[in-house]
Amino acid sequence: MLMVAAVFSVLPGLAQWGLLRAVLGSDADACQAAREPGGACWGVVTEKWRVIIFGRYPFEQQWRPEIATVLMVAAVMASCIRWFWKPWLVLMWAAVLAAFFTLMGGGVFGLTRCAPTSGAACR
Repeated sequence: MLMVAAVFSVLPGLAQWGLLRAVLGSDADACQAAREPGGACWGVVTEKWRVIIFGRYPFEQQWRPEIATVLMVAAVMASCIRWFWKPWLVLMWAAVLAAFFTLMGGGVFGLTRCAPTSGAACR
């Protein structure tokens, strides 16, 4: 009950800062003006969203993290529904994890290799 009260006490201020007084464009002057009343500046997020979501994947390879993310989210959602708690759920997770690491890493099935420790994005 205390946690619910804490969330409801913080939520209005967070909504004011993050949504109502926020600046969405990447305009430095508007962001400076939004600091005074206590608004967020989402300019970096709107400007760099592709790098935030996909990292250093080249544009033509960005389908890979998209599909990998959709697979993982679908597996998590299926795991949250009690009706799916069957023995095959373990096999589904094994398949989703194998597909995830194959898509993200590459190097097999004709996918270019993308390693986070290599200096290049994908080679």
